[in-house]
Amino acid sequence: MKTSSLIHITVIILTLVLQVTGQDQPYGSNEQAGKYLDVGDANIYYEVYGAGKPILPLHGGMFVYIDEYSTYIPILSKNYKVIAIATRGHSKSELGTKPLSYELFAEDASKVLQEESNESASLIGFSDGAIISLVFGAKYPELTNKIVSLAGGFGSTWFHQEALNSMKEITGEGLQEKYSEFVTYRKKFMPEPDRWDEFIEKLNQVNMQSVYITDEEAKSITSPVLIVGGDKDDYFRAEGFEHMHQTLPNSQLKILPGYNHLDIITKELVFKETVLPFLTD
Repeated sequence: MKTSSLIHITVIILTLVLQVTGQDQPYGSNEQAGKYLDVGDANIYYEVYGAGKPILPLHGGMFVYIDEYSTYIPILSKNYKVIAIATRGHSKSELGTKPLSYELFAEDASKVLQEESNESASLIGFSDGAIISLVFGAKYPELTNKIVSLAGGFGSTWFHQEALNSMKEITGEGLQEKYSEFVTYRKKFMPEPDRWDEFIEKLNQVNMQSVYITDEEAKSITSPVLIVGGDKDDYFRAEGFEHMHQTLPNSQLKILPGYNHLDIITKELVFKETVLPFLTD
């Protein structure tokens, strides 16, 4: 599948998610569960559900948001305190003034966690969220219990070449033109919607970095890590998941045959049969 097709399908799926789940529980825009934390240069938005040991579901980048966990938050909140963070620049979280990086995203998450709990947390991250969770684990071992890395990787060097080529062409203006309804919906919740083009440009620069986390940094992660990827992932090559497993000292690897990038978060079987057992083990 071409990456341009992946983007198109992502938008279609997420639009359907917004239409269906938003009526029952507006995850990502729930005034009753929503909070803001001032982290210095930006207000970071997050929502809290349930009680118990903390768990951080970290969403993917650019198109996706807290609502990608709409199916899973009700399940997790039965046994955990779910702290669902909007990565800075995404929807209700401000973009701020600092240069974007996965280290900054992890720092934001650490501040939100410490605002809401005095315990270490388990992290579930999809795509960009998976990268943030690994950086979090390396930088804040004392705050990390377990990590679930869903369709993430150590850097863009592990991307398919076609994915890299497509990412180079992404612009905020181009996305607005092609997916007007979806982008308009997202911008409706942004505190600074006029920074959409700036946000897309800066985030894409982060995504294009050849290294997100070095092997040495990864080796320092002592928390148990579950790596889940598909052998048909549209972005990361399968050998990238294998390299993660070989590098992370306390990791498990699950490569799902026939699964693409989006399947890892949209197919509930992955969560019920792979993620939950790891978290509760």
